[in-house]
Amino acid sequence: MLADLDKSPGSEVVQKLDEVARILERSISTWRSLTSAIIAAGSRAPNACNTARRRPVRTSSGQLVLDRRACGVRTRRRGSLSARFRLDDRNPCSQASIGLTDTVMLPRPTIEAFDRHLLEAGLNFEGVVIGGSALGLLGVIQRSTRDFDILTPELPPAIAASAREFATGQRQAGVELADDWFDNEAIQLGSVLPPGWRERVQRLFEGEALTLRTLGRSDLLKSKLFALCDRGTDLLDCIALAPTSDELAEALPWLEVQDANDGWPAHARATLADLGRRLRHGL
Repeated sequence: MLADLDKSPGSEVVQKLDEVARILERSISTWRSLTSAIIAAGSRAPNACNTARRRPVRTSSGQLVLDRRACGVRTRRRGSLSARFRLDDRNPCSQASIGLTDTVMLPRPTIEAFDRHLLEAGLNFEGVVIGGSALGLLGVIQRSTRDFDILTPELPPAIAASAREFATGQRQAGVELADDWFDNEAIQLGSVLPPGWRERVQRLFEGEALTLRTLGRSDLLKSKLFALCDRGTDLLDCIALAPTSDELAEALPWLEVQDANDGWPAHARATLADLGRRLRHGL
């Protein structure tokens, strides 16, 4: 049938094909521009005050919270929320930054290779990991991540040095892996998690030289909801966890007291309500 069509220059068929080609070219150009804009916006997004780097302090009422002032970020006055508290549907970075920034390693192949590296070095380590790498090892998400956030214990110098050595070898093999990919930046969170979290940890990975656990579901969910409220970039992970309305309601009282900003409780409620709507249930 195609052989019967008039494909001579200027024919209707050729004109239609040219029109389709022009439409595709414009679409590709638009997509490239949009992708570049999202990546550029993501690189400008403030991240100096993430949850992991905030030290625990006590408020006047005796409540232990994480202090953002430890990061050198100024808290606004009463009645005003920091811009990073706002989860804006119009900002693609607030929804897409996971896919754009956490693109350096796959958790399971990386940790299996690191286990072999530790074994060859005659080292061993047991710890509790949280964050995207934990969700990846649990099978909750299927994406790359930037690092392994070790909640506890503090990394022994030999393990930290071995992790850096491993990262160097990975980069030489063409794998993008930062020197601090295995780090303790989340260690302060352990002081504000709900009591008894250490008794609720679950087995995550067991190799020959490396054993990793992670928080129980309720505590792990709270840590991710806290990150969502604090940074606004963990929405996709929270959706992947698929919390029920009861789980969101149970987490809310703990979340409401995790920041000393006067506007934080209302912000936490609004963020969980938004998440509930996306999951088709609300508080």
